[in-house]
Amino acid sequence: MVPVAGWFSCSAIAGPPMATDDAGVLAQGGWEYTLAYEAEQRDSGDSASAPSLEVAYGFNDELQGSVSIARATVDEPGSGSRSDFDAIGFEGKWQFYAQDNLSLAAVPSYSLPLTSSSTDRGIVDDVRVLSLPVVASWEQGAWTLGGQVAYEAASSGPNAWFGGIAGGYQASEALKLLAEVYQTRTVGADEDETNWTLGVDVAVAEGLAFLASVGGSLDSDLPDADELDQTWYLGFRYETR
Repeated sequence: MVPVAGWFSCSAIAGPPMATDDAGVLAQGGWEYTLAYEAEQRDSGDSASAPSLEVAYGFNDELQGSVSIARATVDEPGSGSRSDFDAIGFEGKWQFYAQDNLSLAAVPSYSLPLTSSSTDRGIVDDVRVLSLPVVASWEQGAWTLGGQVAYEAASSGPNAWFGGIAGGYQASEALKLLAEVYQTRTVGADEDETNWTLGVDVAVAEGLAFLASVGGSLDSDLPDADELDQTWYLGFRYETR
């Protein structure tokens, strides 16, 4: 079975369309809606979340919460294409440090299958995942830099580590250019995967941004058929203040 959603997820530095998160939080009472198409291609099979929806709310200037849901589609050689609901995810973000140009946040999240039919049909794994990331964000002029380290504990294993570094450049008032390198490392197994992503964050109206990215593999210890060929992300983010 092909994994559809990664265990890992207004972005000051990263966040969608990147895999690496950022330490920014919504203002108190603010809402953020992200609607997207996400896909990845491997020789062992293709997968997509289309559409995927994430809704976030700012409880105060240091804490926000979010929930994400998607329609998952997998297409494996010899099995054809099938779709159902993806796992549902819940996330909190606590920005516990913010001084000068540096901010730090803890971003715990928990995901679990939404329907039994999606696991019975092999669309998503029947696994619960607790993610415990710490993220950092730094800004200087038009440049931004962010990093994330996370431990992913799965109910049926294997557990994993995630690490990512993302950078951004504000090329114009409306256009931000994004890039990242991130790695997943399976605990207790020689199964590391290092990938890259290039993306854009384009303001198209007040509170509305267009998000897009493309990515691929830099290095992988996975079997050849399971190595990442390419990822795509297309979406819109709308934020109320």
